[in-house]
Amino acid sequence: AGVETSRQAAAALSDAAAQRLAAYGLAVEQHFGTAQDVEWALDNTGRLVILQARPLRVDPTGGPVQPDAAAPEEGRRVILSGGETACPGVGAGPVFAVRNQADLIAFPEGAVLVAPHSSPQLVMVMDRARAIVTEAGNVAGHMACLAREYMVPTLVNLPAAAGRLTPGTMVTVDADHGRIYEGRVARLLERATREAGEADDGPAYRALKRRAERILP
Repeated sequence: AGVETSRQAAAALSDAAAQRLAAYGLAVEQHFGTAQDVEWALDNTGRLVILQARPLRVDPTGGPVQPDAAAPEEGRRVILSGGETACPGVGAGPVFAVRNQADLIAFPEGAVLVAPHSSPQLVMVMDRARAIVTEAGNVAGHMACLAREYMVPTLVNLPAAAGRLTPGTMVTVDADHGRIYEGRVARLLERATREAGEADDGPAYRALKRRAERILP
């Protein structure tokens, strides 16, 4: 059921609750030592509860990526540049356009998903996608959060992507610098794999590793 019309413009939190939530968010970030994607709930007594937290994995400055921050790969054609980084990283695969539910069902393993807009429904194929590109979307939206959880390199707000990226064409999506290259760029993929391995060595990862050594045997 939807929210009643009379309540649709009302704030979900009081000013005091919003300030308390902000303080919780800062405390969680300080505990883990990095920006966090935090899920929370407000119970029927007015108590705020933190449900879970995971690394946000985005540039803390936010906003559009800066394609000129690093030079493009020499000798490789850039098909499209710009957009905003919803999840950093590099992924390569054949372009597969998703316009409806039938396209999602048919989505193949190892493809690059290209859609007109972001949608939480795309989570159905995130375990099969090498990268995601949408013409519209929000880095703070639900789909972006899911992409970060699945660690799928994702660019949003890249107009004309569907028209410029031909289905079946092999491309490499550099979500860090907002570039989509023609073909498979092995050097970028190798560098991204090394950096991802280094990034895993954070406080949460180390804590889980210590516990896993006792649980998994």
